[in-house]
Amino acid sequence: MSKWMILLVGLFSIATAQAASFDEGVHYHWVAPERAAGDKIEVIEFFWYGCPHCFSFEPFIDTWQQTMPDDVEFVKLPATFNRPEVQMHAKVFFALELMGAPSTIHADIMREMHDNHNRLATQGEMENFLAGKGVDIEALRSAMDSFAVAVKVKRAAQLAERYGISGVPSLVVDGQYRNGNVKSYEEMIELLDYLVDTARENRAAG
Repeated sequence: MSKWMILLVGLFSIATAQAASFDEGVHYHWVAPERAAGDKIEVIEFFWYGCPHCFSFEPFIDTWQQTMPDDVEFVKLPATFNRPEVQMHAKVFFALELMGAPSTIHADIMREMHDNHNRLATQGEMENFLAGKGVDIEALRSAMDSFAVAVKVKRAAQLAERYGISGVPSLVVDGQYRNGNVKSYEEMIELLDYLVDTARENRAAG
């Protein structure tokens, strides 16, 4: 065998090992028969302000967004688990979004909860904190009670149920793949890239 053939075999073996580095049913799960609508590959992150793992994952997913491919659309959705503070936090998230609040306000909320150990577990506590950030509280209350926010919360809950979301942070890629067990946040990002590539290949294949 020539040295070039040996090199090609070696490269093929490496590529095959990389392709097999993530296994369905272990590292990720197939969750839906139809891919997400739209021209771009959709990446959804389900999170909760109060989740320490979400807080730790935030820098990794933020960095990933800065260099994500042009054919990818990133969507952040709050958890809607059946707990009063989680439901309230979901409404706050969508209300701030509806108000056009700067995206940095979400990071401010998480830092307050995890760095300053202020759980913001009631609407009053959340309002006091956001007032200090310059948020119009009357507008916030109006948005939280709006039909638009109610629809968004219901839709987030429906998607979470459809994709089998039982914990956060969770990633869903193109409506078809949900992350499974990984060993680190770095591996979570590697898996995300792998699933995006897989979704792209699926789209190309029709």
